[in-house]
Amino acid sequence: ASNVAVNTALTQITCVTPASPSAGDVDVVVLSDRAGSATAQDAFSYNAGPLISSLAPTSGPQGGDTPFTIAGANFDGAVTVTIGGRGATAIAVNGARTQITGRTPASTSTGPKDVVVRSDSNGTATLAGGFTYNGPPPTISRILPTTGPNRGGTLVTIDGANFRGVVTVTFGGVAATQVAVNSGKTQ
Repeated sequence: ASNVAVNTALTQITCVTPASPSAGDVDVVVLSDRAGSATAQDAFSYNAGPLISSLAPTSGPQGGDTPFTIAGANFDGAVTVTIGGRGATAIAVNGARTQITGRTPASTSTGPKDVVVRSDSNGTATLAGGFTYNGPPPTISRILPTTGPNRGGTLVTIDGANFRGVVTVTFGGVAATQVAVNSGKTQ
């Protein structure tokens, strides 16, 4: 233990527990260089810390408010979740303490962010780079031409911004073919 302090009446000790490699009951031993030792068997119990096994989804918009589910174990006590250092909202833990649901916070930047689960009773778990904030959503500024025959086959140009990643286009819910994005991600 660290920060060991004994009161002036020699009747009370305060200290900080060391880390334990496993959960379970442990003996507490007090050693005195003047009076020997005392042992309290199985007097302190280490709780298993939280464990994150999966996160879904693993990405969402930079503006936040993406519903997520964290699966794992030992989500005991009062639980908070941060993503990129910002607090998630609408946190709920299931009765078995194996699943957390919530909504992502907004982020000031894009890219992968650490997901941290904190339990007030048994510590923290971190999923490094577990959630990725995508850049701003695509926008459409112009479509040319704006009409075509119902048999399809009209070559259409869509101007806008943020056409990143795998891009699909639908007209009336039906997928367009031969979709190509220019190198500036604007057309």
